[in-house]
Amino acid sequence: MDEKLSETLKKAGYSVTKPRKAVFSALVAGKPRSMRELTLDLESVIDRASIYRVVGLFENLGIVVRVKTGWKYKI
Repeated sequence: MDEKLSETLKKAGYSVTKPRKAVFSALVAGKPRSMRELTLDLESVIDRASIYRVVGLFENLGIVVRVKTGWKYKI
């Protein structure tokens, strides 16, 4: 799975970083979760702003998709 992430990022001109690997691992390991849940899970590893930037990048690259749940969303 990490190979696919690395390949996708490199094709788009990005490198694999610790925050990107951590967010990817957290998303692959479980069910869809809200940004709040994700930041709580990763707060000891990465700061909140980095998590939002990584998720935004992943969304732009098609690695993650927002799932609407009422008036909120999960990734």
